[in-house]
Amino acid sequence: MLKIFVLFLLLFVVLSPFSSFASTCNTYGNTTYCSDGTSYSTYGNTTYGSDGTTYSTYGNTTYVNGPNGYSGTQSTYGNTTYLNDSYGNSGTASTYGNTTYLNGNNGMNGTATTYGNTTYSNGNFFNTCPSNSSYDSLSSKCKCNYGYVVSGSSCVYKSYTPIYTPTYTPTYSATPSCPLNSHTSATDSTKCQCDIGFQTNTSKTACEIVPIKTENQSCQDTYGINSYSPTFGKCGCYAGYQWASDNKSCVLAPIKTNEQICQDSFGLNVIWDGTKNTDGTLNCNCKTGFSWKDSNKTSCVVTVNTNSPSSDLVFTKDLKLGSTGVDVNLLQNFLKKEGFYSGSATGNFDSSTQKAVKSLQKYCVTKQTGNVGSQTRSCLNGFSAWKQFKEKKI
Repeated sequence: MLKIFVLFLLLFVVLSPFSSFASTCNTYGNTTYCSDGTSYSTYGNTTYGSDGTTYSTYGNTTYVNGPNGYSGTQSTYGNTTYLNDSYGNSGTASTYGNTTYLNGNNGMNGTATTYGNTTYSNGNFFNTCPSNSSYDSLSSKCKCNYGYVVSGSSCVYKSYTPIYTPTYTPTYSATPSCPLNSHTSATDSTKCQCDIGFQTNTSKTACEIVPIKTENQSCQDTYGINSYSPTFGKCGCYAGYQWASDNKSCVLAPIKTNEQICQDSFGLNVIWDGTKNTDGTLNCNCKTGFSWKDSNKTSCVVTVNTNSPSSDLVFTKDLKLGSTGVDVNLLQNFLKKEGFYSGSATGNFDSSTQKAVKSLQKYCVTKQTGNVGSQTRSCLNGFSAWKQFKEKKI
């Protein structure tokens, strides 16, 4: 910070039209002494220069006030500080390591490098021409604007009555008096433009600091007002909205029916019975032919009357490893009832179901493939007779 502070002190107290500088400053306690004879003492948030200049810091901005009505600001964002003064000068001071680089309009440039409590600085500062004057790069001097004359260290308006009527068109154009935080446009010398880090206010009468946007504002600038930032660097849609098909905006999410809400929670085999529970939740029940899988009521499965004789069941489809559906569910319930299967009726023909089918095929004295084909279906559909034969009841 020493090199930045010293460089800024040098910047705002140079009163010559265009100045070169090469200075060394040392800090002891709360006072900085420079080789050009100036010194600066800090108390609280204000620094007092030996030439009468003061530097007061509030937040990330330092306000400078000096002799002859001179004033300026220094606003810091990250490692860059933006410099502006009442004479229309502007520039930046960017710090990398122990060196600060100064750049600005009107030929201002320089560096300040700090080693310990000593800062070495050199370069060219921009001109600090007084009001109603402008910098002449050819002569490296300040010149009063048209209609103004030198009076001491300032330019004053020259009032006179012409003794003749001009018969020619002047070849000059007046330099505008730009407000604080702005400077003369590089493309049109009759207009002003805001400095870097500033923008025109709504009434277009002054330049104000560009506001720093929040994460939510950045998301909404990109994806619309229905988006926000749930975590740093990411954008999402507000509740009730979802990403559009192109993922470039958030659109209103479709409203689901009560039956769809039930099926989202318990699967496709449930319906809404038209009532609600006391807590306001929907009362969802299994469709006809289905029942709750267990007492926790997490899903609905095919209802199988396990008290019916096996001869009541008729299998008509070929089934194998990977098959799914009601027929598999019926097969698993049958195998479980007859003692060939100990798992749950999931409706998925898995390896444990295949193993149970092989046990059934062995019982029925048929080829043990693990698949349900025509011979195995004959065993299944006529199992009551097979069972009585095996038990020698017929």
